[in-house]
Amino acid sequence: MDYSLNKRIEAFKYLAQEKLQTILCSIPNPKNIIIESSIIKILEHICSASWIRSKGVDKIFRFDQNNATPVENKSNVYIINANILLLKLVLDQIHSQKDESQIKSGIKKFHIIVVPDVYPSFQTLVEEEGLYGYCELYRFNWDFVHIDDRLLCLEIPNLFSEAFVKNDMSILTSIAQSIRTFHVVFGQPEITICSGFNSVKIMEIVSKLFQSKPFSCEKFNESSAMLILDRSEDYTSCLLSPTTYSGLLHEVFKCTSGELECSQTNKISAGKKNILNIESSSTSNIDKQSNVNGIEKISLRMSGKYDKIYRENRYKHFAAASKSIQAQSKSLGTELQNLSQMKISEMQSYVANKLPQVTSLKNKIMKHMNICEIVIKELAKNFQKQQQLEENILNGVNRKEILDKINEISITDGHQLNTVRLLCLFHICLGLNVDELNSFVQNYCNIFGYKNLSIFKSLSNCKLLPKMENLPLEKNKFLGALPIGTKFQQTEFQANSNRLKLLPSSITNENKNDSSKTCPSYVFNGIYIPLLAQLSSILLKAENIDELCTKLGTGLSNFKCYINSLGYGVNLKSYQTDCKKGLQKDVFPIKQTLFVFVVGGVSYAEIAACDFISNMFGSKIVIMSNSIITGSDLVNSV
Repeated sequence: MDYSLNKRIEAFKYLAQEKLQTILCSIPNPKNIIIESSIIKILEHICSASWIRSKGVDKIFRFDQNNATPVENKSNVYIINANILLLKLVLDQIHSQKDESQIKSGIKKFHIIVVPDVYPSFQTLVEEEGLYGYCELYRFNWDFVHIDDRLLCLEIPNLFSEAFVKNDMSILTSIAQSIRTFHVVFGQPEITICSGFNSVKIMEIVSKLFQSKPFSCEKFNESSAMLILDRSEDYTSCLLSPTTYSGLLHEVFKCTSGELECSQTNKISAGKKNILNIESSSTSNIDKQSNVNGIEKISLRMSGKYDKIYRENRYKHFAAASKSIQAQSKSLGTELQNLSQMKISEMQSYVANKLPQVTSLKNKIMKHMNICEIVIKELAKNFQKQQQLEENILNGVNRKEILDKINEISITDGHQLNTVRLLCLFHICLGLNVDELNSFVQNYCNIFGYKNLSIFKSLSNCKLLPKMENLPLEKNKFLGALPIGTKFQQTEFQANSNRLKLLPSSITNENKNDSSKTCPSYVFNGIYIPLLAQLSSILLKAENIDELCTKLGTGLSNFKCYINSLGYGVNLKSYQTDCKKGLQKDVFPIKQTLFVFVVGGVSYAEIAACDFISNMFGSKIVIMSNSIITGSDLVNSV
């Protein structure tokens, strides 16, 4: 990685430390800290436990909603996510430990640090609980966490459900403040291009923040641009099954702040409904082997900085990555066999100098091989069929047959999230009518229960499924309450895929596995190019604004641009006209650095595709988002 780029990325860590230090040092000593479980791994990217203790902290506890941490005549400091239900649990614990004499004297023994922001409803809740003046709320936004090479994450997983499903824009202010911090660290890009309602709102807030508190900063590069994209602009890249190594690891295992938690109870096995209970009475060989190797305790840091094997294979096709890992294992085995043929002096030197490194490498290889084995076990059975089904959905081949297969999968190999994910992909690409939706909802509720009926309305709120109005909860009435469907028309996906050439029709079935050499669509086995990668390619290719507008075609009104974040927000067509009139400077070509932010979550497949584009053009693409997700995570957040 470029040293200057790496140094600026590391600056986010020290800025977050400074913010946290300011809060902790303002709280009287001695003090204990109680941290919510989901925050612990993220804090490890920012600071160590010894660093926290150096700020006057005596003990560090994990938050337990059932058992309150003893007060011990110290200040108790909670660090929690911005969740009003979680805040209520914390306030309940404070109620159980409060001292009336201290309330009257105004002594504050409880302090709550909320990530990323303290919303007005939080202050209201504290007042309603009668704890105003007894406990203090603090805002802590750690901004961007460095996950991997040129990969930054805000670690705000609830953004999609809040902004896209509930249409609550409160959280966007925190995102805008982090974007502004990004501008402080890297300087303002020459041009920022937005697509999507939430992206435009964020940049409007950023512009207002800049106007109220202007700043100057040395730019990282004079030739840079920023692209901010709503997740809803390209749901397809999240809903499709990836084929890259990192993508499939994330499909199977839970990942928190770049750390993969590998256990037998993974995302695939946990979501399946074993209707026929096949193999329930016996344990497979891989399960036995997993128990022997202690797979329950394996964790993998998905960062090239800490794991060389992951760095070499993260963006490869899974088949190529697994072969590479097996080859490394065989090579290492051969090297260890040759150890017996060494002379005593050579053996002593080898054992003293090289053996510890070889042993460490062997353990890492075994870890990756075990993980690969579980991924193959969980996905191999239906993976090729599902990919063929997804390709048919993209190309609109025989919609009735596709829907029959989706319903069949929901019955024979039911997964609570993946079957809904397939239906959402179908709606995005081809559009659903009421009868097709009825059939699926009936099957789904029969398998997983009618308590899940409401999720279909939530999915419609974020346009993953058709609009469903006045859906009753009674089992015998819900079918007749769905609105009448309309005739099939060209979907927005079909229009965009044709305009931006997202379907690489030139790649045949024979050379799909070789598409990684020529096309970013390899991340989906050659059937689809992520919109993020295609737009990045277009921006880096464009020699001037006219060429950019020609490449984007008729959808220019979907893009809004901000020049140097000075509040000049217009659509690209207007900017093109102003450039021709000499009212604005044409900032293209942008060939050095592109910063990309996805509002609502980014997938590892998109990250791999952007890495391909970056290598192809010899440019730097820095990927940022509020979270790293899969299609199942997207559905689960609803």
